[in-house]
Amino acid sequence: MKLAFALILSLFCEKILEVWHKAGKQEEYVKRGEIVYTLKPQHAKYVPDANSIQLSPSEKDLYNVKVNSLGEAPKAVTFSSAKWCMLEASQFSDKFTVHFDKEGNFFHADYHPGAHGCQEEAQVTNVEFNTSIDLVKPHHELRYMRPDMFVSAWLRVTEEELKQKENAEYSNFFTKYWYIIVPVVLVLLVGGGDPPKEGEGNGGR
Repeated sequence: MKLAFALILSLFCEKILEVWHKAGKQEEYVKRGEIVYTLKPQHAKYVPDANSIQLSPSEKDLYNVKVNSLGEAPKAVTFSSAKWCMLEASQFSDKFTVHFDKEGNFFHADYHPGAHGCQEEAQVTNVEFNTSIDLVKPHHELRYMRPDMFVSAWLRVTEEELKQKENAEYSNFFTKYWYIIVPVVLVLLVGGGDPPKEGEGNGGR
């Protein structure tokens, strides 16, 4: 009961994911902002970090993003990347698609720049992200099949296949030899009968 209550409460509580990024020759990730969300009702927003360091890579560099959960043990971490020139082409519009399990725990985030390609002369001096968030939960519970359940299911399928194979063999045999089987059966049915009783067929004395 306590576990169920805690699960329901966690769905209504506001949670935070940290967003980090780096680009070009930069070695360490720096904090870009946070994704603040609730699952009941489903709502999310992106909050940029006021102290975030401005990045200035070349257009051919990769832009790398890291998203991790906050306050959960162990932390869930996911990484994504895109070409910096795609961000410039989209005027730094991007989207995070955040995935959760049925308990509402974060386990993955997809990153999508607003543009699908690069454009010439798309240089932008002031980097201000216009970020949207999508929250995704599974509609159906993923069920785990134990090894013994798998073996039982496999045996049932095997038995059904054997029965179908036997029926097919019998059907093929009759189809192949019907012209022999039918006359033999007719002879047995027509010519067969009870043998004459003793004394029958002989004249009386």
